Amino acid sequence: MSGYSKKDKRMPILVRLQPTTAAEFEKWRKKLGQDKAGFAALCIQAGLKNVIRGVAPEESIDPATMASMIAAVAKAQGVSLKKALLGQGKR
Repeated sequence: MSGYSKKDKRMPILVRLQPTTAAEFEKWRKKLGQDKAGFAALCIQAGLKNVIRGVAPEESIDPATMASMIAAVAKAQGVSLKKALLGQGKR
């Protein structure tokens, strides 16, 4: 894979931020006590997850996690899992 070294499997990325984005980045990086690389990695991962949710929501959550979320919501609403899956829960 391009950008990867044999020893370190992380991919280096160089970006340039607009001044307003850079100021907000620095504010939150310091507020959370992160170094630049760690906070940048967190932002990239969070942003990538949001992009995937927006363009391919079916790929954003694996089936086991989705099933467990549906079951938890059904239980919290006091309806059967079958009714929750069919959209026949309490309203």
